[in-house]
Amino acid sequence: MIFKRNRSKNNYTHPDEPKHVHFGYEHDQKPKDHLRVVTYNIEYAKKIKEAIELIEGHEKLNHADIFFLQEMDADGVRRLAADLKYNFVYYPAVVHPTSRRDFGNAILSKWPILNHSKIILPYEDTRKLQRIAVTAEIEIHGIRIFLMCVHMGLWLKAEQRAKQMEAVASVIKPDMRYCIVGGDFNTFTKKSYHAVIDPFLSRDFQLVTKNIAWSYKHWYILNKKNRLDHIFARCMRLIETDKVMSKKPSDHFPVWAELELITQ
Repeated sequence: MIFKRNRSKNNYTHPDEPKHVHFGYEHDQKPKDHLRVVTYNIEYAKKIKEAIELIEGHEKLNHADIFFLQEMDADGVRRLAADLKYNFVYYPAVVHPTSRRDFGNAILSKWPILNHSKIILPYEDTRKLQRIAVTAEIEIHGIRIFLMCVHMGLWLKAEQRAKQMEAVASVIKPDMRYCIVGGDFNTFTKKSYHAVIDPFLSRDFQLVTKNIAWSYKHWYILNKKNRLDHIFARCMRLIETDKVMSKKPSDHFPVWAELELITQ
């Protein structure tokens, strides 16, 4: 099947396609009010074997309930999900001119995925490549949790990033009690950081990874260590958060957070 692309000839502009899903895993888990969430940009999905080894070998990663993954292709998502036994939804945003493979976002969950969607973000980059967010809803013993995996553009003006945030925030309704949003927001500058952070804070989200100082191994870009990868949560209490400093699989570090659902 051929999917509609825009003028760049690389962007997947269909609102629902292409997509890749697998919902076959059912884990025998007791009711819980704690969730471990990881966001990880695995550079062009080039080193999936190394990423799997890192996740399996690290106690804070190998029992995560949810993964937000960026820069993925379908084969990389399937391999990682199959080895680690996760349900998943994956939408590619583009065929990337560097890797010549699909490039997009995935959500992996140990819990049932009820529905999912793709959000095409406004503004393309200098190569006319679009970025997207992927949403999913999971259910944990009767409690529904809205999830979103975001990968924002790199060289955007603050006002353009703010417009992208409007597209992201517009789908998060006030009656969605439990929400987790994570991803690579490419917040290299103070203005871009606040363009991303402020809309979430105004919607009662907490930046649970606020104290993660930097998450990108090329710290010398713009002469500082940059906080690019973030996790936000609503109606949840932060227990613990950190990053795993391994440069082998990717140019980003996996960032994780342990969260407690606020049920009263």
